[in-house]
Amino acid sequence: MNNEAIAVKLPVVPIKRTVLFPGIMMPLTVGRERSIAAVEAATKSEEKTILVVTQRDPLTEEPGLEGLYTIGTKAVVKQIGRSDEGTIQALVQGLERVALLKAEQTEPFLLVQVRRLDHPTDEGTEVQALHRAIQDLVTDLPRLIQAPGIQEAAAAFSNEDNPVTLAYRLASLLNLTVQDEQKLLETSSTIELLRSLYGALSKEIQILQLRDKITSEAQAKMSKTQ
Repeated sequence: MNNEAIAVKLPVVPIKRTVLFPGIMMPLTVGRERSIAAVEAATKSEEKTILVVTQRDPLTEEPGLEGLYTIGTKAVVKQIGRSDEGTIQALVQGLERVALLKAEQTEPFLLVQVRRLDHPTDEGTEVQALHRAIQDLVTDLPRLIQAPGIQEAAAAFSNEDNPVTLAYRLASLLNLTVQDEQKLLETSSTIELLRSLYGALSKEIQILQLRDKITSEAQAKMSKTQ
C-alpha cells in the first residue's frame, strides 16, 4: 500500500464561517474545551499537527463528526499563547487536504482518522490561460481596495508560479461564502479550481468597481449640492 494512502489520526479543531487552505497561515482563538484539549494534545506531539475543519452549522457548540465537512486541512501549530480569559491564541499553517473517515474518540477532544488527498497537479494550456487571466485580474485590486499591504500582495500574486498556491492564497482573501470556500478546498482538479476562482474573483472585482462608482457619484452629488 502507498504510504500516502495510509490513514492517520488527528485531534480536531472545528472552525466557524471560514476555511483553512493548504499553505495558508491562520490565527485561531480557541475557547471551546474540546478544541483547547485538541491543541494541547497536538503541541505535545512531535509533529504538532491538528485537523482544522469547518463545521456545517456555526451555531453548534460542540460538533461531532457528522457536524463537520468531510474534507478539511491538516495543519501544524506554529505558535501558541494563552489569554487571561483562558482561551488559546494559536497560529496554524495548513499543510494538505485530508478526507475525514471516522471518529476514534470524542473526549477529551475529538480524534478523527483521516486520509491524505492528493494536491491538484493537472496541467495544460487551459490551466496556463486561467492562471494568467487570474493574475491579470489581480492587478486591479490595489486600485479598488484601500488596505495596508494590498500593493505588495497583488505583486506577490502576479509573480506566483504555482496556480494551486495562487488559488488558495486568493481564496483566503476574497469575500467568499463558507460554501464557496469549502467547494474550492474540495476540488481535486486544477482546472476546476481555477475556473471557480476566476468566476469568484471576477464577481468580487465587479462588486468593488460598482461600489467605487457609487461612492464617486455620491461624492460628486454632495459637492454639487454644496
